[in-house]
Order: sequence, then C-alpha cells, then structure tokens
Amino acid sequence: MSPAIRYVGERIRRATVVEWLVAIVLLAVPVALILPGVKWASSGSIRVPVHVFVFDAVSGKPIADARVIIFHAPPVQGEKSLAESRELFDPEYVERLPSTMQGGTDEGGTAVIDVEFRTSASHERPEPYAHVRWEWVYVQAAGYGSVVVPVRYESQPVATVRQQKELPVSVGLVPM
Repeated sequence: MSPAIRYVGERIRRATVVEWLVAIVLLAVPVALILPGVKWASSGSIRVPVHVFVFDAVSGKPIADARVIIFHAPPVQGEKSLAESRELFDPEYVERLPSTMQGGTDEGGTAVIDVEFRTSASHERPEPYAHVRWEWVYVQAAGYGSVVVPVRYESQPVATVRQQKELPVSVGLVPM
C-alpha cells in the first residue's frame, strides 16, 4: 500500500469530532448551493357570508323575493374557457344545487349566504389567498332577466377577507 493512502487511512481513523464536523460542513455547503430550494404548498378554506344586494337597474329600488344561488365554477377568461365549462353556468344545473347555497332576498333586496372559499399559499406566494373568483352568484327574479356574476374577479388575501367579515355583491336586474 502506498504511503499516501496509508496516511489518509490513519488520519480518517484518528479524526476528531471537530474535524468530522468541518468535513461535513465543507461537503454540505456545495450540495446546498447546487440543490434547488424547497417547494411547498398549503391549502385550506375560509367560511365567509356573502351579502348579495339585488336592485332594479332602472329605478334603483331593491327587489324582494329574488332567487340567489352561489355556485362553484372556474373563472371565465374568454370565449374558449367558457366553452370548456358552459354546463356549469347552465341555469338548469345551477337551480338544482343544494339549498345551503341558495337564498331569497328580503324586502330590502338582500340575501346573505355563508360560503366556504378555498384558500392556498405556496413557496412563491407565502401569504394565503382566498379564491373568491371561483364562486359565482346567480340571481333571478320574476319580471326581470337573470344574471350570473363572480363574487370577485381576483383572489384576495385571507387577512383582507377576514377583516371585511363579509363579501358584498351588488346585482342590478333589468325589467323584462
């Protein structure tokens, strides 16, 4: 056996704890620089009342007894995305949804429905966001047309949604 190999073998056997720790650190630093960062994601939900105000778009007066349904569907980004999920916006489908997502307006034109919104965060955006744009409001009233609008057009930080305590949605209907 060569003297160099014998020397290394003896040094390895006699290495102290500090020498081993230094060797580990010297190996760990380049490995940490080469490996990509940790990727993570989290999800959850938040339950928030959605306060829907329905009014006559011509006179500005509240509409009583309007039917309000909140349903889950993807955001519409244009004609192509609507064509891919058209059946989710069909009134026949929407009107068959569970009664927990439905309500009627009172004399003041308001309906309040508790809705559970999905939330998420990730290594790219650590602040949790509520995906309010995935929930839609369908409103229909006798003597008026019906309308479908999103609760919001963009997702919102969970802290903002909690601070607001409710999400207001105003819907104007045109007399038929």
